[in-house]
Amino acid sequence: SAAMICTLGFASCVKDLDVEPIDPNITMPEDILNSEDAFASLLAKCYTGLAASGGFGQNGACDLSGIDGGFSQYIRLLFIMECLTTDEATCCWNDAGLPDMHNLSWNSSNSFANGAYYRFYTQIGFCNEFIRKANESKLTDEEFPSKARFIAEARALRALTYLHVIDIFGNASFVNENSVVGANPAYISRASLFEFVEKECQELLSGSALPEAGKSEYARLDKSFVRMVLAKLYLNAEVYIGKA
Repeated sequence: SAAMICTLGFASCVKDLDVEPIDPNITMPEDILNSEDAFASLLAKCYTGLAASGGFGQNGACDLSGIDGGFSQYIRLLFIMECLTTDEATCCWNDAGLPDMHNLSWNSSNSFANGAYYRFYTQIGFCNEFIRKANESKLTDEEFPSKARFIAEARALRALTYLHVIDIFGNASFVNENSVVGANPAYISRASLFEFVEKECQELLSGSALPEAGKSEYARLDKSFVRMVLAKLYLNAEVYIGKA
């Protein structure tokens, strides 16, 4: 029948779509992530995302398109959103959008507000991708002995950024390592984001491979970092969960 012919036709071409790139300049992730050192380099991106706008210089190869590298640096945007919108600090530069921060008249078209939102979710994306690739890794325990610790570090860094999302944006998108890449993310409440970060921190403190306080090498986070995130979450809990 026509239906059977169509079915056979579909079956015969399915494998034709399952191909590898033939461009010699394209390197697949599995060709790079073949050792613990390679995963350590990928994890380093989850750290440097808090400080660097991109991988090559001040404004070169910015992780975000359509915005200056200096305007999209994580800590700068966090300072603008959390401090310039209060009486804690002032900035007299005439950059477009800055006066709106002081005047509490900024909206979604403000370049700094946009930059903060996209920077935060780019950082979350780095952490999600690391967790996803580490979980998918076929390396043995002997080849990748620090796998559990590395994943815990990425989860802790992601919790920090979600704390900033909760604080600045409230209700927002939610994505984790199990989210479908490219699909529209779920939009959830501030209280639900609070519950996620709280649970992540509690799990990282109670049963993860993170080192205890003071037991990690310089610049690597440990459980004291997670306690900091949880403390900041609880300090403003009544506002975050809507009971203030």
